[in-house]
Amino acid sequence: MTPYLQECVCDAAADLARDADIAKLYLPGGMPIQPGSRLINGDYAETLRSIARKGPDILYGGELGRHLAEHMAQEQGFLTLDDLTGYGTIDHEPLRGLYRGYEVVGPPTPSFGPLHIIQTLNILEGYDIGTLGFASGDTASAGRSAEDRFRR
Repeated sequence: MTPYLQECVCDAAADLARDADIAKLYLPGGMPIQPGSRLINGDYAETLRSIARKGPDILYGGELGRHLAEHMAQEQGFLTLDDLTGYGTIDHEPLRGLYRGYEVVGPPTPSFGPLHIIQTLNILEGYDIGTLGFASGDTASAGRSAEDRFRR
């Protein structure tokens, strides 16, 4: 358990406490699990093993999906078996760009982070950033000059 995850558990403790199985894992003895503790979730491990053995259909309409949908209905959740059986993925090609001979690869839209990174690297490729010095005024003005030129 990392300090960050423990902080997340503290923030969500009231919600986690509403589910006895979750509380047993994350709120042992009624208190948030401590950093450095080992978190073992055997049920989750077995779920992943079942999916690995039997394939994704076990979740999307199979026995695991039915179990999940029943649990969701019991807890007034919104996910139904129809949602699981109707689920599908759409494959998109990753975004690709080059920067100084290195291929930069990132997820496609709707994630725009990689697109902006590739565009920024393409602008910076026109500068010898290594000779300008880390966080120097020249480095900052090189970026600003490239940005001004990009807007024109």
